[in-house]
Amino acid sequence: MTSPISLNSSFNAYSILTGGTAGGAGGLGKAPSALQLLGGTGDGAFGQGGFDTGAPATDAQAFIFKTVLRKGQELPPAQTDDPQAANHAGNIHSELEVNGKTLVRAFNDGSIEVAPTLNVVLQYEGLTENGAQGPDAAEARVKKIAEYLSEIGIAEESSEPAGTPDNPKIEIVIAETALTQEDYIQAKIDRGEAGPGLLFSGTI
Repeated sequence: MTSPISLNSSFNAYSILTGGTAGGAGGLGKAPSALQLLGGTGDGAFGQGGFDTGAPATDAQAFIFKTVLRKGQELPPAQTDDPQAANHAGNIHSELEVNGKTLVRAFNDGSIEVAPTLNVVLQYEGLTENGAQGPDAAEARVKKIAEYLSEIGIAEESSEPAGTPDNPKIEIVIAETALTQEDYIQAKIDRGEAGPGLLFSGTI
């Protein structure tokens, strides 16, 4: 589950961390907020992060990302129970690893899984929305997320060694089970699942 965040220009650091609005009565919502997923509280997080409730959203996004890395959070292995499911281990297209931890996993149908806390940040940026289908869409989504995490997570000048929370190493690992867009489309056709727009489904 993720914090119930919708795209809204009035959202800032407080909004992303708590799921509420700065100065409002929302506070911590019923669904887990970023702070709850991180196991922290408002005062400690804001003080440690070095920003207040009026800080821009990017400050909170960078703070959450860095905290995810410090806590060593990652996705569990892909499920192997249902071989017909899109998120089966045999359908993995690629994984986004940060400091050796898998934070994002993409499947051949174009869908993705994201580590819960990081999902709050990516959801706010609209980077977890599904739409297009197939390996090309999976590749595009993972690349966009990698570029975004590089923007908020890697300082232009960092004295920290690579592979640390302050200078993360971001890698995209293509799985042996990755299909090409052509193979994906042909498999859909062979199963009688071809629908309108399938040939153009890799564009997002």
